[in-house]
Amino acid sequence: MFVMYLLSFFVGATLSGYAFPQHRQVLWRRSGLVFMASCALLMLMEYLPFPLYVRIAALALVLGAQNGLALRYRGILIRTTHMTGHLTDCGAALGRIIHSRSWRGDDVRLFLFHFLCLCFFLFGVIFTALSASWLERRFSIDAIELAALCYLLAGAGTFARGLFVRRLSV
Repeated sequence: MFVMYLLSFFVGATLSGYAFPQHRQVLWRRSGLVFMASCALLMLMEYLPFPLYVRIAALALVLGAQNGLALRYRGILIRTTHMTGHLTDCGAALGRIIHSRSWRGDDVRLFLFHFLCLCFFLFGVIFTALSASWLERRFSIDAIELAALCYLLAGAGTFARGLFVRRLSV
């Protein structure tokens, strides 16, 4: 089972690599489609009577696909996950700032960007931990459904952003 989960994660990452052969800003709409497809897969697993091992494999595939997403925003490579990647990039930028003894330039921008990503990630974790039982009691929404809803909102937002940016550039 463990090997199947690893392979599912690997397949998800492979699909992202295929969908995003280059890290370019113009691929935002495609990113939105990946998020919305992830939402659909999670909801299928939630509401259809699949065995637990199939549901876990589907979740691993979704996580692999999300881990494989990487786009550029204002020259910064953005990943939608990778807490350790943000920690690494934030620390490396801080090291370059300390080495240069200057709080100006691209390293400060990179440091602040990755630091804010870490803060928002931690805020999301704390919010989810504090609200999960309330959401389940009040709206009968469990963690998988909440994740699917977040994928749907992120997907629709990034897809709409991609359309907006494309219209501005035409």
